[in-house]
Amino acid sequence: MTRIKAKLILYWRDLPHLFRIIFTVVVVLSLLAWGYSAFLSLHYGDQVSIPVIPKDSSEYATLSDSIINDHSFSKDQSGPETFRTPGYPAFVALIRVVTGGSFLSVTFVQLVLALFTALLIQKIGKIHFSSKIGTLAATIFLLNPTTLILSLIIHSEILFIFL
Repeated sequence: MTRIKAKLILYWRDLPHLFRIIFTVVVVLSLLAWGYSAFLSLHYGDQVSIPVIPKDSSEYATLSDSIINDHSFSKDQSGPETFRTPGYPAFVALIRVVTGGSFLSVTFVQLVLALFTALLIQKIGKIHFSSKIGTLAATIFLLNPTTLILSLIIHSEILFIFL
């Protein structure tokens, strides 16, 4: 365990100083935004639709419910779903089963994936181009408001950007 910790510390210290500051600020702001969305969801339940919003998000939620409760992949009992693929609903269902059924836990995992994706972008850019290019690309990804918004709702984009 200490080897892994030492490698992580070394990796963190190798990142450019400005990127470490930006990353830390984005982590704090992201956690505050997640906490606020959790507060809204828990205290105002039916009045707000966070993290499950209309259209795609509600379909993913319904499909994950179907996987958990009925062990099937269907929005209703009329037959299997043919429009959506099962990958993201299965991801949502797995997290909900492991954490007790909350969609908020899914958004927290998505937030962590988005932050980890930024580190991967920085590393890939550094390997294939230069440290400056990797840092710039990761910073643009981190500061893009869409990244944060998509992390806080039930949508497949963050998982598939990570993959």
